[in-house]
Amino acid sequence: MAAEKNESNDREYSKEQYELIAGYVGKTYQRSKNRMELDRSADMISEPDSTYADDAKLVYYVDRCLLECDRTAQLIIRREFLEESEHKWYEQYFSRSTFYRLKADAVKQFVDCLDL
Repeated sequence: MAAEKNESNDREYSKEQYELIAGYVGKTYQRSKNRMELDRSADMISEPDSTYADDAKLVYYVDRCLLECDRTAQLIIRREFLEESEHKWYEQYFSRSTFYRLKADAVKQFVDCLDL
């Protein structure tokens, strides 16, 4: 008898859908990191503790998922989605065609690790 597949493995997204998901997660991650940094500032009016806790959980989860990806994918996801980076930052690492091929693989790895 064949082993049952994990529900997340049954899902297949298009390249565009993977990219949209990674972009949304990246924007949410950046907002959470920014709120956490503002909350750490003693002079700022702080968010409710539950907001900070939710932000911390999200940042931790995304960072842990990123560690499950290979090093090239980590670099690409971090620079493309999780951090502010220069336009065409990849040129110092990859040719354009190699970058876009690796980016598609990185986004798929990352979203699959998120188990959405």
